[in-house]
Amino acid sequence: MSTMADDEELEELHITDVHEDGMHVLLDDGSSWDIQPGPSTKVVLWYSSQRVTIKEDDESAEYILTNLDTSGPDRVPASPGSWDPDEEEDD
Repeated sequence: MSTMADDEELEELHITDVHEDGMHVLLDDGSSWDIQPGPSTKVVLWYSSQRVTIKEDDESAEYILTNLDTSGPDRVPASPGSWDPDEEEDD
């Protein structure tokens, strides 16, 4: 039987933008992530250039974003999103 190790090496990405309400995060690979309302209170304190990893949570079928540059490190549930900060500037 094959299982993934808990210490599996995950790709480190960098935050490029965080929405002011903490509910959306944009990463340097171009991906956008939606954050659930409760954990967004942590994410609102995240900033550009911080390192994060993304791991699929087998139990909930969601993803976990882990900010490696916070003291916790912060781990928050997330789902793929479509936030584009450039679209907001046109409003």
